[in-house]
Amino acid sequence: MSTKNTSIARLAGLSKAFLSVRTTGDLSELLAFSPAHIAAAAARPRYYVFDVPKKGGALRRIEDPDDNLQPVQTALNEYLQAVYWRRRSDAAYGFLAVPAGDPSPRHIETNAAQHLGKAWLLNADLKDFFHQVTKERVRAVFAGEPFGFGAEVCDLLTRLCTYRGRCPMGAPTSPVLSNLAFRDADEDLLVLSRRRGWTYTRYADDMSFSCHEPLSWDAYSDIQRCVKRHGFVFNPEKATLYGPDDAKIVTGLLLGPRGVEIPPDFIPQIADDIRQLSGAVRVQYRVDTRGSRTLERFKRSVEGKLRFVDRIMGPKHPAAVELWKDYRAALAPPKEYGSRGWLDFDYF
Repeated sequence: MSTKNTSIARLAGLSKAFLSVRTTGDLSELLAFSPAHIAAAAARPRYYVFDVPKKGGALRRIEDPDDNLQPVQTALNEYLQAVYWRRRSDAAYGFLAVPAGDPSPRHIETNAAQHLGKAWLLNADLKDFFHQVTKERVRAVFAGEPFGFGAEVCDLLTRLCTYRGRCPMGAPTSPVLSNLAFRDADEDLLVLSRRRGWTYTRYADDMSFSCHEPLSWDAYSDIQRCVKRHGFVFNPEKATLYGPDDAKIVTGLLLGPRGVEIPPDFIPQIADDIRQLSGAVRVQYRVDTRGSRTLERFKRSVEGKLRFVDRIMGPKHPAAVELWKDYRAALAPPKEYGSRGWLDFDYF
């Protein structure tokens, strides 16, 4: 099941159904998998583990669930997304369902738009966000509100959603679980921000704070202390403070005088993403020629950026046309593997 093209009413129904689970049998019936299938997937979770190149030459470790586990996680993800959507933090803008009729859709563009017109901006980045969501945090999510599941159900869900003691980078459930695990931190940061007169938003692991009054690095220290109280840490190398005269960037988008715009380096960043995608395609064909759900998510991420370029610059702009051409070429199977068809690929 997918949260795409869903409705607010359907999300409400999915949320109610999932919160009604009391036993592992209830869970099995709801997800439409046999108890034996779920038990086996949880007992021996298997992942295809491989690396893909990041910007700058470093490698990103991907853990892609196998064909027994992935469908269970996909079904779980839809229910978890429905539960979180109805209780989402005011700060959260990433990894969210966007149902039809949503009066305030949350995505990368609306996240950046919250900070338009502010003289000061501070961006911070959580370090290895998914891997900070440990199995203990996941179990606490399922045991706490609004779930309140018993020990047996909590244990089963935790084993289905974690690998090597934390949320894996590649599982369909990891994004929404990261949002759920960060809810208390989000609320404390919102309290701090409202008290200081800041606007705070979070898109996945990218956090932005903006205001009209001067911000300093003392503010970053206060934010760090707040996050640390909840057991999370920042990547200190990715904190950026902008003043009134600086061009301001939020999740790669420029806060321009006419709204959210494409910054000068956005096109080169997409081109770099496409090169990473091409490398990931080659790596995945060496690992498993059936394709990868993780690759499909990365593909969708790049497509989203390309559609944003089309919306701002126009689909016939030469830069947009060239990017789409390179994108399609990146998805072609490597020549040494012949003409195998493309299957899937998941998020980054």
